[in-house]
Amino acid sequence: MAYIPFGSAKIGMSKVELRGNTGTVSGSQKSTQTQTTVDYDKRTTTQRTSHWIEFALNLDDGRIMQITAPAYAAPVKNGDRVTSFWGQVNNKERPDYLAFYNHTTDNWGLNKDERNFIAGPIGHAYWGILSIFLALGGFALILMDGVDVGSVIMVGLCAYFFYAIIRRRKKLLKLLSDAIEELRAGNVPSTVESN
Repeated sequence: MAYIPFGSAKIGMSKVELRGNTGTVSGSQKSTQTQTTVDYDKRTTTQRTSHWIEFALNLDDGRIMQITAPAYAAPVKNGDRVTSFWGQVNNKERPDYLAFYNHTTDNWGLNKDERNFIAGPIGHAYWGILSIFLALGGFALILMDGVDVGSVIMVGLCAYFFYAIIRRRKKLLKLLSDAIEELRAGNVPSTVESN
């Protein structure tokens, strides 16, 4: 499949290449999905509702891309000229779209789940939970015993983890914002064929 290369960056230990395609939106429709979970004793019920948008992106070369994305990430309607962005991480193409830039309205939307996956370390959610427990343990040690080496190390590791995540996200968003600025200026890189 042909794509437009918008640059690449080293994020953590991963090479992230930002790719995209530009076309006109047609067949736009929104859908809602509700997931209900009930525990085994029927005491707790959890509901999660997600809103999706499905549309066809009619590319300039005549190809059509069928796209499904979270509604908040794709601010599009029929007839809009849109660029879809996705990431390739360590030469593996990601199946979900990272962001959409609407040329017609000059708005863009970001898929936060995909951003977290691309910019976060492997198992970022588990590392986040672990670091919260480490921070709480460090603060508990400080409150019980005063400041000592162990508590300072625990709190320091947590601060570093959150700093690293924020730095990774900023690097990815910088790559994305540079690509959008190129599009706004009319400097669209040439389309290349993927291997």
